[in-house]
Amino acid sequence: MKFLIFIVNIFLCTSATIVHAAADNSSAVELTLIIENIKTVEGKIFIAIFDNDEDFMRRAINSKIVKPKQKGQMKVIFELAEPTEAAISIYHDADNNEKLNRNFIGLPSEPYGFTNNPRLTFGPPSFKGAKVYLITGKQTLRIVLK
Repeated sequence: MKFLIFIVNIFLCTSATIVHAAADNSSAVELTLIIENIKTVEGKIFIAIFDNDEDFMRRAINSKIVKPKQKGQMKVIFELAEPTEAAISIYHDADNNEKLNRNFIGLPSEPYGFTNNPRLTFGPPSFKGAKVYLITGKQTLRIVLK
C-alpha cells in the first residue's frame, strides 16, 4: 500500500511539473523561416537571429547551420522562449569555407539575405532596417537570398 501511495505521489508531482512547464511555455515563439532563391544544394546555409542593435552581426541569440536539400526554397524552424524584436541574417556558404566570400570591391559573392529583404548598397542593413517582431505562437517569415 505504501508503495502504491509513493507511485501516485510521484505521478502527481510529475504531472504538476509537466503542467507548470506547459504553462511557462505559453509565451514561446515558433518561427518558421522560409528561405527562397536557393540556387544550389552545395554547401551550407548559416542563419543567425539578433535581438538588439549592439549585437547585430556580432552575437546571435540563436543560430542554425542547415544543408539545403533542393534548389528553390526550404523551411527552417526556430523555437524561442519569448517574443522579441529581432533581425535575421542568412548566407549560403556554397563553397563550404565557412565564410561569406566577397569580390574585389568587397561585395558578397555568395547568396545572402536579411529579414524585411532590404535593398542594400554597401554593407549590411542596420538593425532597425532588418528588425521584425517575433510574437507569441506560430509565425512565418520569408527571406529571399540575393
